Amino acid sequence: MAYKILWYSIPTLHDNTNGAAIHNKILLEALAARGIQVKVLNAMVADDVRGLAIFNRIAHQLNDTPQRKYLQFTDAGVEYVVIKTKGHLAPEVTTADQGQIFSVFVQFLEKFQPDVVMGYSADLFSCILRHEAKIRGIPVVYALCNGLHHTFSFADCDLIFSPSEATAKLYHDMDGIDVKAVGQFIYRDRVTSNPNKRDPKYITLVNPAPEKGLAIFVKLAMAYHQKHPEQRFLVVKSVGNYQRCIAALHYADGAPFLVSGAPNPIPMIDVAEHTDDIRLVYALSKVVVTPSVWHESWGCVATEAIFNDIPVLSSKSGGLPEAVREGGILLDAPASTQKDYNCLPNDAEIAPWVEALERLVNEDWTEQCRKASSYNDLNQSVDRLMTYLEPLLQKGQRAKRPLDHSFFFCDRAMKERKQNYAIHMPHLLATSSGESKEKLVVDENDSGTTAKTAQSNDANTKAKSKDKSDASAKGSKNKNKELAATVMEPSEPETSSEAKTKAGQPAAKAAANKSKTKGKGKDSSGKAAPKASANTNAKANASANAKAKAPQSSKPASETKAGSGAKATAGAKANANEASKANAKTAKANAKKTQPQGAKKAQGQASKAKPASGKQDGAKGQDGAKNQAPAAQNNKAKAARKGNKQGNKSAAAESKTAAESSAGAPAAPAADNTKQQK
Repeated sequence: MAYKILWYSIPTLHDNTNGAAIHNKILLEALAARGIQVKVLNAMVADDVRGLAIFNRIAHQLNDTPQRKYLQFTDAGVEYVVIKTKGHLAPEVTTADQGQIFSVFVQFLEKFQPDVVMGYSADLFSCILRHEAKIRGIPVVYALCNGLHHTFSFADCDLIFSPSEATAKLYHDMDGIDVKAVGQFIYRDRVTSNPNKRDPKYITLVNPAPEKGLAIFVKLAMAYHQKHPEQRFLVVKSVGNYQRCIAALHYADGAPFLVSGAPNPIPMIDVAEHTDDIRLVYALSKVVVTPSVWHESWGCVATEAIFNDIPVLSSKSGGLPEAVREGGILLDAPASTQKDYNCLPNDAEIAPWVEALERLVNEDWTEQCRKASSYNDLNQSVDRLMTYLEPLLQKGQRAKRPLDHSFFFCDRAMKERKQNYAIHMPHLLATSSGESKEKLVVDENDSGTTAKTAQSNDANTKAKSKDKSDASAKGSKNKNKELAATVMEPSEPETSSEAKTKAGQPAAKAAANKSKTKGKGKDSSGKAAPKASANTNAKANASANAKAKAPQSSKPASETKAGSGAKATAGAKANANEASKANAKTAKANAKKTQPQGAKKAQGQASKAKPASGKQDGAKGQDGAKNQAPAAQNNKAKAARKGNKQGNKSAAAESKTAAESSAGAPAAPAADNTKQQK
């Protein structure tokens, strides 16, 4: 008899800015691969709205419409129902959103009849849902993914599990709560870059948040750069606003880190946009730094780096020692930064970090990394969890009575619901084995008193699910190829890539300008920068050809200084205007060669008129009025009205084409995708 698990969490498991979501999604896929039937109920909520980008990519595959209140699809053997909430961050979830989530949750309990409800959600509303499952005899399991729940009693949970022994000990010592440590869930092959295509040149920090030790990383980069000016550092965005975090940094005496008008204090740090293919990051990294100053339940970036034979320089916070093991060097976080996350360490505090980094850069840590990675096998973690989970699955199969009792509904209402289910779905009352061919259909209009099903063909359902999953994976793969071009080197840290986007200068275009400064796509170290997509290269070539024909600005693009993206854009516009004028004249000359001979008399009269501006000429030509020719045409006869219109249209078309070409190639997605995702 196959087990059935319902995962519930308001945050979606498809949020790739949320480490807990990523790795619990992997866990559920591993359980499904072992023959357990798994369904997931989420809301369209993320830690950062950038993490919802996947739903933009798969919406067309699901025939989504604005009228639909949910998305329903299968991904890697797990069926998902994602409620399209109005709020996309946890604090923004509305009462109406909660009502819709509750209605669907109850349908899952009554139609799917899970043996266990598993999940996480740190909010009062979710406590009601967990209690609803408990009243119906369904055991509840909580995935405890951080050290922030010390106010919870977890009285509604039969099992609490966490990745690390450190987190389990933390809750046991502080709150007397029994938490089982099972290890982390990571697909090794999905985070490991191709060794033959690696170009390790960066010291890398992923997720530059204050609690992740951004202040330590910045001070480390500055101190190391003084001794090794050739070394580059890389920040990979994730949650939050990087530039805002940088602007909040300060020294121990309170002096701000950034001073308006002063030179960039961190020119050695490059910035890359968030990516859902972390392999792109590890392919460029020689050392990964995880200097967290709060309790890390695990530290997945550290484990993933070690899977790539990349040593890790880490703090000893929380579960990081279990994630790193022999694969790097562990140090105490500087006291000043532990006290104030935005405070940069002083020279004495950062000195041990500089020394450790020199060791990791200059020594071969491959053997240590491979030894450490052997402890973090996915199947071993799933086996450890199953020792605690399987007894609850067995208990749920015996004890669950999903249509007999409710915390929310009164006994009369539950009796009516049970009768309704007996009429429409008698097989579900007779068995809970999961052998039915009924496919769950979430009824948008279900008020909680009716239930509907749809008969589906198993073969067709599986084929459609596979097609959707494959298409989703293909879309994600294509997206990641573009993201390889987003590494940039901002010279003014107080001017964020988001701000540049709003000002009309895409962040990745600033990267393109910077690569020109360095010379033909090379970074300051002399190595080739990450390759742009084929589409970007093609447009770049078109731009180059257009600029070759157009008059050049007074200053070549190759001499554009770092951080002068706005000036480069202005230059591009100037080239576009010059190209437009030149092509307009050419188009008019061509049009005159094809004009009818019968119009010479009228043209001769028009040639005596004074030259008009290009703007006036174009406007009059479109209205069918008299046109005046430039004196540069030696006072030759102009075209008749019909020919003149044709000439003006041709000129306008060529002018538009020249302007588009000379503006430069559009780069990879800009930093701020919030509007698109909403």
